[in-house]
Amino acid sequence: MQKTIFCRVLQCLWVPVLLILSALAFYMTAAHVFWIQLAQMGDGFAGIFFWLLVGLCGIAVLALTGWVKKTTCNLIAVLYFVAVIGVLFGKLFFGTIFSITDVIKDPAYYETALQSLSMDQRVDGFPEQIPSNAQTVQFAYVPGFAQGGESLTLKFQTDEKELQRYRAIFARKAAASGMIASFAGTPYEIPARMAGAPYDEVPSDYMVYILSAQDHRDNWNHGTCSLVGISQEKGEITFLAENW
Repeated sequence: MQKTIFCRVLQCLWVPVLLILSALAFYMTAAHVFWIQLAQMGDGFAGIFFWLLVGLCGIAVLALTGWVKKTTCNLIAVLYFVAVIGVLFGKLFFGTIFSITDVIKDPAYYETALQSLSMDQRVDGFPEQIPSNAQTVQFAYVPGFAQGGESLTLKFQTDEKELQRYRAIFARKAAASGMIASFAGTPYEIPARMAGAPYDEVPSDYMVYILSAQDHRDNWNHGTCSLVGISQEKGEITFLAENW
């Protein structure tokens, strides 16, 4: 039986195609497992991966045209794949070593960071996504490492109606609420102070909603907290979760 064109092409290109699929699987796995490292590296990793695909596609074209023998193309494809994947592994390895405690500030990683929080926190009131109408968005995520703390901060401006909605939600959810000064001498004094960290000068109407707070040792040597701060005056809301 005469082979179809598809079968002949597949027989000629099965090695480059397999390597391209392997490269895609590698990238998707890296993007899911090593997202912190990729966020800290910027576009460098994606750029090298792009040239990996371009190179493999180019080799596949050479094999298809017959200008270069199929065996030679397969060998070149394998060597090229191994070399570039080695570079990508190296970037992941050294990126992990040298930038594990760097602060991630790209708001595009907010959803992933929220899902990756290792602390046992009440963050059910945090937005699953940054609202589309949010303005002046500020985001910071510090991944936990060894004895280092983990923290997530999201601050943005929104309209008064939305702020009122948030106030109603967190008035119900909060374990305690009030101005920062009102928490002095209470078990929530330390996390309440943390609520003011995103500001050089805390707004006079800054209302803090403590969602959860737990100290694991005396004097809050180690603890966790999740809270929300709202300033009607500035039209801003701040979400903070921390584990130290």
